[in-house]
Amino acid sequence: MPFPLEALPDWLRRMVESLARSTQTDPGMAAMFSLGVLSAAVSRRFALRTSRGINHLNLWIVVLAESGEGKSSVLGPLIEPLELIQRAAHSATATLPSPEVPLPSEPRSAIDRLLSDSEIFDGPLKLTVDPTEVLRAMQAEQERRYPGVPLNFVTRDATPQAVVEMLGNQYMAVLQASSEGGFTSWISGNPSRATGDLATLNLAWDGASQPAPGRIGREARPLTRACLGMVFSPQRESFLAATTGKTGVLLRDSGYLARFLYYVPESSIGQRKAPFDAPAGSAVDEYRARMWALLALGTTATEDVQLLELSNAASALYDAFFNELEPRLALGSDLMVVSPWIERLRQNTLRIACLLHLGEHLGSSIVTRVDERQMGDAITIARELLPYGVRAFGGELRGHRVSSQQTDQQPTDAADAITPRVLEVVLLDDFRPRSFTVREIHRRVQRGLSADQVRRALDHLVERTVLARFREGRQVMYCLAILFKNGRYEPWNPGGDSDS
Repeated sequence: MPFPLEALPDWLRRMVESLARSTQTDPGMAAMFSLGVLSAAVSRRFALRTSRGINHLNLWIVVLAESGEGKSSVLGPLIEPLELIQRAAHSATATLPSPEVPLPSEPRSAIDRLLSDSEIFDGPLKLTVDPTEVLRAMQAEQERRYPGVPLNFVTRDATPQAVVEMLGNQYMAVLQASSEGGFTSWISGNPSRATGDLATLNLAWDGASQPAPGRIGREARPLTRACLGMVFSPQRESFLAATTGKTGVLLRDSGYLARFLYYVPESSIGQRKAPFDAPAGSAVDEYRARMWALLALGTTATEDVQLLELSNAASALYDAFFNELEPRLALGSDLMVVSPWIERLRQNTLRIACLLHLGEHLGSSIVTRVDERQMGDAITIARELLPYGVRAFGGELRGHRVSSQQTDQQPTDAADAITPRVLEVVLLDDFRPRSFTVREIHRRVQRGLSADQVRRALDHLVERTVLARFREGRQVMYCLAILFKNGRYEPWNPGGDSDS
């Protein structure tokens, strides 16, 4: 089914639809990119407080599309408001356009709240949002918190170490964005270094504080509430290559893959028709104004992060969504193989609800409370993204669109059913008393599955503590978890408690 554009705030939906028409691309691509840019504008300065802790609002997004699908044409205009501000911050002579925002049509419309007095802004916004004033406010806040450090919050080409340094020297979150590749190219090829890089990046997804990274020659600042946003659009084959083999094991075992939201747009190649129109000027103007207003949020109000909370109705709706997914993570159930990703999907659902709420109620006196409608819209988006994540995290993407109904009901091919099948083989009597290799299990499962697919399924069972993984010399071995005690494999003893 198509991406639920009606879940987006009106101003964002208008920009997404206009951009999709002008580029003749799937609107879902622009919608996913826009969520990533929206998160970059507010994360680190806003967070959601729930009974389970603090959730920052940054998102990691992967849109898988082939070369020539128009990825750059879509991402460029969406990230432009942030890049214009950053370029102006680095240039003494830069000029910024002042978008004309339409007059509100209703007394309490979202745009009316945007342009009215509020408890967040230090004074009212003008009808014409002045980006120069927004930039001055951002620079003043950056100078107050990190004297002498330039404002720098958008990057397309940086090493993890450079991003970490930026995170430690910016009051804004940092957005790493690339419409081509970028997914793994900045992760070190050195396994020991790559493991450290991924650990740091994963903490930056959580908005966690970290100690100062090691530097030679000058002191580095510790990371306080570090938030990193990422928007990547690799080609399908490069993504599959990166998520298999040794690199894929590292990305999966570190939890890196599980933190992303995935989307595969429908291809428009072969259906496009020249000429291509420019996006509607009114949609672009309002989008710029809104993004710049979001960038100005919190720059003069408080140094601490502003906490949002769920209304009782929103909380009940989220709990129902949580409980809907939980039984499907049980042993042998359809989502068990991607349980680490499902847990992050639920956290991302909370983040999306907050982003939709801030986008809708910008400048409103009720901005700190996320209501039921935004939570319902976020859950609608999460349900749409569920089948893409199931396929992407499993490393199998065999087409441009996956039916959510198909994924929610029954496995559609051997890759979807692999973990229950492997589990069934593992629990057969001839494997239960002893350890085994990937090759032995691969021989027993149905044809059509690769050894790498079987290994990944076994590794997921290790994550679920059904199996244990260990080494005998150079050989990687597996056994039932109940047979792995005191750090070593203990053969099955029919008369002992291992039989339980």
